[in-house]
Amino acid sequence: MTAVVVARQGVTGCPYRPDPPAAQLVTDRARAVAGLLLFALPAVLVACARDRLTRTVDMPLSQFVLDHRTPAMDVLARQVTSLGGSGFIYPAGVLLGFLALPRCRVLAGMVWASTAARPVIELLAKLSFDRDRPDLSRLVPGNGPSFPSGHVLATALFWGLVPAVVALYARKRAVVRAASVAAVLLFLAIGCSRVYLGVHWPTDVVGGWGLGLALLMVVRLCTAAHHATRPCLSATADRDSRTD
Repeated sequence: MTAVVVARQGVTGCPYRPDPPAAQLVTDRARAVAGLLLFALPAVLVACARDRLTRTVDMPLSQFVLDHRTPAMDVLARQVTSLGGSGFIYPAGVLLGFLALPRCRVLAGMVWASTAARPVIELLAKLSFDRDRPDLSRLVPGNGPSFPSGHVLATALFWGLVPAVVALYARKRAVVRAASVAAVLLFLAIGCSRVYLGVHWPTDVVGGWGLGLALLMVVRLCTAAHHATRPCLSATADRDSRTD
């Protein structure tokens, strides 16, 4: 979810280099491990102490949020949460892949693979824990088990790849940085919106943040590994024309 590695420094650039910096690979691996740990903590508690977790952590936090609802925030939360819903993510994922395709076929394939695989991963995770959703004055429908949040997973694997596609076209690093910051903010905001709307417990969202981050880093590492052996033509071209 942080700024992508900018490789090709022109308008036809690919954000993945055939010789990625070792520090970047280490950082992505560390983020993947951190994401798994962030997922594991609530996952263990949901599996082993579900009722106590709900009673002592989730219920008080959820009730506090619900007590501070306002009509304006209700509207905003619905709009924000729609950016992580299937009705938006599926067509947007297909479109994002087509945008990447002319400049980097591998990245396009990763976008499409992530869009297709995410619902399967989400379903398996949800069925594994089979946690009931909160029944606290929901403002939007919520279906299926609660842990982890599917909207958060979808956000990670779509919006987390948007900066990489932006880097294919942007002439300035500042544009890529702005896209990265926007992706992080959406990642956090969509998760918070699920609690506000009453369809997820806070620990569902934390678990989704962790698993989503880990999956995004796996996608980044797989894409970088492919470019190490079969780089895009754009990734091996001149890297000095992009300006700050």
